[in-house]
Amino acid sequence: MKEESKITLHPSKTLMIVMTGTEKEITLTVDENDLVRNAEGELDCPMEVTLKKNKISGETIDQWGIESIRLVEMTNMEENVLYEFEPEVIIDLLQV
Repeated sequence: MKEESKITLHPSKTLMIVMTGTEKEITLTVDENDLVRNAEGELDCPMEVTLKKNKISGETIDQWGIESIRLVEMTNMEENVLYEFEPEVIIDLLQV
């Protein structure tokens, strides 16, 4: 079995999960240990891992009125959206 090498971001880059709701925006920094390469070779993060580490549940997402959840890459204060999800998709992942 091939051993996975650790993914390390460039020092000027940070991956974050940004949850936007009607009254608040929550930003979580993704731990480099949680990064993976998807089938297309793109950088990815299982969002449920970061959310669970921060004790955020589907119920919490509902209570906060979250309307969108994005995985973003920050480089020198510039935001690049890698993926955007409907909250229901992430809530389903958290139920597993």
